[in-house]
Amino acid sequence: MTWPFTRFASTFPSVEGGIPMTPARKTIFTGLATFVVGAALWRFGLGFEIVVFTPSKLGVVLMVVGGLEILYGIYKAVRGTGADRRPAD
Repeated sequence: MTWPFTRFASTFPSVEGGIPMTPARKTIFTGLATFVVGAALWRFGLGFEIVVFTPSKLGVVLMVVGGLEILYGIYKAVRGTGADRRPAD
């Protein structure tokens, strides 16, 4: 049995011959997605109120978390991997 999405693996550019998806780049894209979802909740959730939370306030929190995650991804990209930082023996 194969996983349902394995047939789509060849369409992603990072899998075959495209730009490699490094952990830093993944962190930046995840932070960007979190920030965009937060901005959408903040922008369009002003008129709504759910029992436990207000979507606009949750949007602000998601934007802060997304921004921090983007900064962490940039830090990881600038810092490099452990193999790059180790001195040669």
